[in-house]
Amino acid sequence: MSDLTTLPETFVTHLESAIDGTRLPADALQTLHRDRPLWVRYDLEAIGRSCTRDQLRDRPPGMWRYRELLPPRSSDSIVSLGEGPSPLIPCPRLGGQLGLRDLWIKDESQLPTGSFKSRGMAMAITMAQRFGVQRVALPSAGNAGGAAAAPAGGTAGGAAGGTPGTAPVAPAGMREDHRRLIRQRLTDARHASLTDAVKALGMLNTLKSTIEDKKIVVDPGLMNELNSEIKHLKDGDSGSDAEEPDDGGLDGGLDDL
Repeated sequence: MSDLTTLPETFVTHLESAIDGTRLPADALQTLHRDRPLWVRYDLEAIGRSCTRDQLRDRPPGMWRYRELLPPRSSDSIVSLGEGPSPLIPCPRLGGQLGLRDLWIKDESQLPTGSFKSRGMAMAITMAQRFGVQRVALPSAGNAGGAAAAPAGGTAGGAAGGTPGTAPVAPAGMREDHRRLIRQRLTDARHASLTDAVKALGMLNTLKSTIEDKKIVVDPGLMNELNSEIKHLKDGDSGSDAEEPDDGGLDGGLDDL
């Protein structure tokens, strides 16, 4: 994730009722107006003078590259797990099977919780922290609740979500994304161990540290597999008493966890 402290401040002027245009201050905690949502309004002319298309293009990818058009007034309160864009993937073969000439699929799997809700909820939790909210609760069919709980887990208050009885017990997408990524890291390390056990051990130690530091829920069987692989490498000729092994350049990729 990019260094948010280097990004400029935003240009929020006020909040506006979506039903009757009533203006409300943006520096106070608001909910609804006459049971309708509020719009955030910006000084667009000032943004146009202070930010160019080239500046946006040169910033790191992710939702925070559009910092001038987002509501936080400072970077101090931002809560983020690295929410980024949702790429469009061309699918000509599937499109041909379906009789579609130009089929594209939006890929949400790269987001922290596997849903576009990640972006909106990261913003909601950011603003909740900005105004000192201690607890967040929301109704959800699964995706929104998981997307709120993930960033809120790193704040003082946390979040609670309520789901209908017909919804899955837990949003499986997030855990499946983590499981898939961890398995890929295990496979990469096993391949690396064929020629460089020290490098492989570094990769697995980095993976385990990331899981522990971010408090990621991992299936016991998969965690046992990871620990077993680490033990196997340490018991071999990997030099377990040596300095911290190289992680094989995985650190950036682990932002996905």
